[in-house]
Amino acid sequence: MKFNIIVLLLVGALLWSCTPKTTGPITKDTTSVPDKYNAENPVKLAVVISVDQMRYDYLERFGSLFTGGLKELSEKSTIYTQAYHEHSMTATAPGHATLSTGCYPMNHGIIGNNFYNQKTKRSIYGVSDPSVSLIGGAQAAPGVSPKNLKRNALGDHLKKASSKSKVFSVAIKDRTSILLGGKKPNHAFWFDNGSLKFISSSYYGRSLPSYIDEMKAMDLYADEIEKGWHKKLPDEAYKLSREDNFIFENGQFLPEFPHTKKRTAGFIRPEMKNTMIMRLTPLGDKYVLDMAQKIIQEEQLGKDDKTDILFVGCSNADAIGHHFGPMSQEVQDYYLWLDEYLETFIAYLDKTVGRANYVIGLSADHGVLTMPEELSKRNIDAKRISGKDFLDMITQAEKAAATQLGVADSLFLSAGSAGITPDYALTRKKGHKDAKVRQVIAEALEELDLVEEVFTLETLAAPNGQEMQELFRRSSYPERGHHIKMRYKENYLAGYSNNGTTHGSPYDYDQHVPILFFGGKIPAQKIDRKVATVDLAPTMARLIGLQPKEKMDGEVLLEAVMSQ
Repeated sequence: MKFNIIVLLLVGALLWSCTPKTTGPITKDTTSVPDKYNAENPVKLAVVISVDQMRYDYLERFGSLFTGGLKELSEKSTIYTQAYHEHSMTATAPGHATLSTGCYPMNHGIIGNNFYNQKTKRSIYGVSDPSVSLIGGAQAAPGVSPKNLKRNALGDHLKKASSKSKVFSVAIKDRTSILLGGKKPNHAFWFDNGSLKFISSSYYGRSLPSYIDEMKAMDLYADEIEKGWHKKLPDEAYKLSREDNFIFENGQFLPEFPHTKKRTAGFIRPEMKNTMIMRLTPLGDKYVLDMAQKIIQEEQLGKDDKTDILFVGCSNADAIGHHFGPMSQEVQDYYLWLDEYLETFIAYLDKTVGRANYVIGLSADHGVLTMPEELSKRNIDAKRISGKDFLDMITQAEKAAATQLGVADSLFLSAGSAGITPDYALTRKKGHKDAKVRQVIAEALEELDLVEEVFTLETLAAPNGQEMQELFRRSSYPERGHHIKMRYKENYLAGYSNNGTTHGSPYDYDQHVPILFFGGKIPAQKIDRKVATVDLAPTMARLIGLQPKEKMDGEVLLEAVMSQ
């Protein structure tokens, strides 16, 4: 075969179907909120926190055990219990771009962590930028920037309204920090595996601030790295989760607690064990929140009458979820540690900025699927389809379509779980119209057991009133992505690894995330109506008295802003 099968591991690039609560616009009355930026606005600092892969149900499942920051946020925020991503590709890059821009992927352009470029005929990383280089890393690596982001983010709107306002972003993942920060932040930082410190890109400037050298993980957390990850609470507290030893966990660590450098898999190289502790335990997100405090201190955020914004991405929640699964004791324990870390961070904000002077918006880029093996035990139709089996199925469909079109078997130019692009050079020689080729391939794919429905350029061209079509349409962008996209059965892992789990679907388990607003004059209340993640950016804008001139897909959530 001529095509390139893309097996996606920790990037969550599966396209599945859903039955969402709604896919239409959320109608709200926005006439009672301020309409322009006010330099005298009492909100001095806005903080947007994204906890990567945080399903909404974690707040309820683990809520009785929270004693710190998550407890305070749950009890003293305006919290939306029915918040959903409303696009089909629920992955890290599109999720964070959606949170920061208030737009769907069809408008901001980041349709996946990676996407197929129809012009160059190759897949590219969503934040790749060959014109820039990394700064501060231990080794040379490809450049990254927000070059591919097609809409302004919240920080960009603030900069246009108030040039002296400051915007910073920090996360473990580069794509998280970059896409949250937008096009023109003062700086964006992320973690470097080699040096175990924060680095950046020449896109933001030629050098790193001097305080980066004060934030080396091996200097700050040497004892914690050596100790490893131990349970925060006694064993009896983890009855909310499944057994500790579960064979379908990823296997980089031994399955049971504690998770230490000595208890890693044999294939983990010695020089990578410190990195594993920083990337695959709660410690990495403590590091991010400590760095957030350092940025506030050194950059004097929230210290004058110009509102500043800080974006914080807690990325290790995603790595832990992929590795151990949402029902694991590890995921539960992660949120117990995050509860403590956020308590420290909120206390720092209270002391240095003052609660009346800051607002926090918290959400997530996506959720995650419970491992199919666990669901099967509950008599739920769920299945893990290995990379080999998935390849065999795609090959079967390719041969069927090729036979019907009268071309060679190597009909697919590129194919993977994210979709398929045909080799039009072959089919045009046979006189076939491109639309017919796509239709024939779609019909062949729909014969596969794991496929519920197939979408083509033609079926995604315009809204047709169908919920699933609208979700896939919102994750489509001209010249990016495949011409043919499949939605798989609910609870199916297609073309993934033989262990762990992932996300990438518009089912509830991947769509349903928290949205909450805290601080300032925001009231404590639970709102049970349906809202969308595109609503976070316009709501944060209004909380700081900002009216972006560029239209967003989301709308202001009035319950959070009426007291401001």
